[in-house]
Amino acid sequence: MDKLYESHALAMRYREMTDDEYGMLKKSIEDLGLLHPIVLYEGKVLDGVHRQKACSDVRVKPRYEIYDGSNPQVYLKGQNEARRHLTEAERVVMVSEMVEVKHGGERDGAGRKPKIGKIKSPIGDLKKKDNPVTIRQVSKLLNVSERSVSRINKAKRVLGTDKVRELAKAGESVNAIEQKANKEKKKQDAEDRRKKREVEAQERVSEIIEVEKLPFELHCCSVMDLYKCVENGSIDVVLTDPPYEKQGVADGLWGALSDFALHALKPMGMLVAMSGAGYVDQILMDMRREGLAFRCLAVIQNLSPQGRLRQENVFTTHKFLHIYTRSDDVLKHPERSIRSSFDAPKWEKGGVGKAQEDHEWGQAQALMDKIVEMYLEDGLRVCDPFVGAGSSGISVLGRKGYFIGADIDVNYVEITRQKLIIASTEGDR
Repeated sequence: MDKLYESHALAMRYREMTDDEYGMLKKSIEDLGLLHPIVLYEGKVLDGVHRQKACSDVRVKPRYEIYDGSNPQVYLKGQNEARRHLTEAERVVMVSEMVEVKHGGERDGAGRKPKIGKIKSPIGDLKKKDNPVTIRQVSKLLNVSERSVSRINKAKRVLGTDKVRELAKAGESVNAIEQKANKEKKKQDAEDRRKKREVEAQERVSEIIEVEKLPFELHCCSVMDLYKCVENGSIDVVLTDPPYEKQGVADGLWGALSDFALHALKPMGMLVAMSGAGYVDQILMDMRREGLAFRCLAVIQNLSPQGRLRQENVFTTHKFLHIYTRSDDVLKHPERSIRSSFDAPKWEKGGVGKAQEDHEWGQAQALMDKIVEMYLEDGLRVCDPFVGAGSSGISVLGRKGYFIGADIDVNYVEITRQKLIIASTEGDR
C-alpha cells in the first residue's frame, strides 16, 4: 500500500474515534469500500484521518482529493459536524440512496427473501460495486432499521428524493416524513378520483338530452341560507350527518338544523340526523323546538373496529340517530314505525372503511344505504343540508327519490354533483 499522509494540525483538533466507532468504520470500508474520499491540504490529511488509517488496516486503496478552498477551518467543521451528528432520518435516507433494491438472493431464517441491491455512491466506484449487498447489512452498519428504510423509500416515491432529503436535513423524523408523504398521497389519490369522476360524469351528462331533469339539485350555502332554496313544507325527510365535534355544537348548527326542518318538512315529515356520543346532551337541548317532536335516539352499534375516529374524541363503537317528526300526529299513524337500535354493516378494510376518501368526516355508503332502507320509503323528497361527499344523496337516488343537498364547501358540492350524475344515470347504461 502507498505511504500514509501525515495528519494536518487542523484535523487534530477533533476527538479520536472510540474503539466501537472505529470498528464500525473499518467494517463499513471493508464491506462497502471508501464512501468519502480523503481530503488533503498543504500535503497533509485535512479530513479523513480515521478513514485513511482504516483503509490501511483493511487493505483498501484510499482515494484522495485536494482541498483548494480558502477557509479550511470552516470546511473541516462542516464536514465533521455533518457526519458525526446525522439524525436517524438522515442515516435512513443515506441507506436508501446507497442501495438500489431489487429481488433476489438467499432466503433468510424466516423463509423470506432479503432485499438486495448494488451499492451506489455519488463519489465514485466502490470496492465491491458488483457484489450484491443486502439492505440489512447496510442498515446495521448505519444503525437504522430496515422498516425505516422501507418507509423512507415509500415516502420518496410520493414526495421525491430531493424533498425527502431536504426534510431529513431539516431535522424531520422518519415518522414525520412518512406522515407528510401519506398526506400528500391522499391529496394525489383524491385528485385522481376527482378527475376520473369528472370524466365519467361528463360522459353521462352528454347522453342525457334534458340535464335539468336529473333527480337532484345542489346548493353551495349554509343551513342558515338554505331556506331561500327550499320551499316551505316541501320536504318529506331531512337526512343529514352534521358536524358534531365540539366546534360544530358550539356554532349552533344543530339548533339551525331544527329551525330549517320546521321550515322545510311537510306535516308528518321526519328529521334523521347522525351524531357521535360526545355531546349528545347539548345537541338534544339545542334541537328542542315547538312543533318538532322528538321520537327517539336510535343507536348504531359496532361502527368500526378502532373504537375512535382518528384523533378526535369521538367514540365509534356506537353512534346516534336523532329522530324527530314535524308534529305529534305520528302517534295516529302506527304504520310509521321507528326502529331504535340496529347494527351497522360489517366494517371491512377497503369497503365500509373507504368512507373518508372524499371527505374527512364522510359516512360509509353501506351505512347510509342501511339507514335509508330502514327509515325512508321509495320516491320521497329528501334534503341534506350538510351533504359532504354525497353518500346520503346516492342512497336516496337508489330508492328513486328526489334529493336536495347543500354544503358550504364548493369542492364538496362539485364532488357530490359528479357522484349523483353517475348514480342517477346508472340504470341507463
